[in-house]
Amino acid sequence: MTNTVPDINESSFKQAVLNQTSSNDNSVFGFKDILARDGTYEVSRTKIPARCTLPLKMEAHTSKHLTVLSGIVHITLSDDVMVLVADESIYIPQGLLYGLENRADNSALVVSVDYNN
Repeated sequence: MTNTVPDINESSFKQAVLNQTSSNDNSVFGFKDILARDGTYEVSRTKIPARCTLPLKMEAHTSKHLTVLSGIVHITLSDDVMVLVADESIYIPQGLLYGLENRADNSALVVSVDYNN
């Protein structure tokens, strides 16, 4: 038997909608599905809409490993910007300022494994 992960659907009530607006008038930051959760980690999948910027943030007690599943994602790490495409990943240690941006005309899909330290 094969387990499949359902597609992210903007109209689904099962997902958490991050409904904040950014300073450059992007309407929605993204759609996040929690795929697995334990006391020490959380695995989530985030769909970042086209031309959308997730704001810079810092997590004091959580490190994370991001993997791009589809699309092109610009990742700001402190003062540096890296570009990741499908099948590329990056580790973000706790306490580092970071942000994500999708500059493309298509949505991007990212999987995140967050480790509670």
